[in-house]
Amino acid sequence: MSEAFPGTTHDNKVYDRTGAVCPRGVPRTGETAYLGTGLRTPRRRPPKGVLTERQKAGNRRVSRRRIVVEHAIGKMKVWRIAAERYRNPRRRHTLIIKNVAGPHNLIYA
Repeated sequence: MSEAFPGTTHDNKVYDRTGAVCPRGVPRTGETAYLGTGLRTPRRRPPKGVLTERQKAGNRRVSRRRIVVEHAIGKMKVWRIAAERYRNPRRRHTLIIKNVAGPHNLIYA
């Protein structure tokens, strides 16, 4: 969870600016927006090319890890504050999202 960034700031830029650190031994996986960050990302198909069966299998492994996170984000959107436009002061965004994540984790964990 990072602090809120203004407007339409790209995910990769947020990742770089926050200096997110992952404990040693914990797998770090991201989507293709995080290429070049050190996270394990899916292989992209080369222009006018195809992926090998091994590359496709690797993409499936990455997808299996990512889908857990995507489902958790989707479930958090049950709480409308996490699904709709945020209209409160930006300085309180992180606090409010953490307050939503607490009950969410109690219910779905």
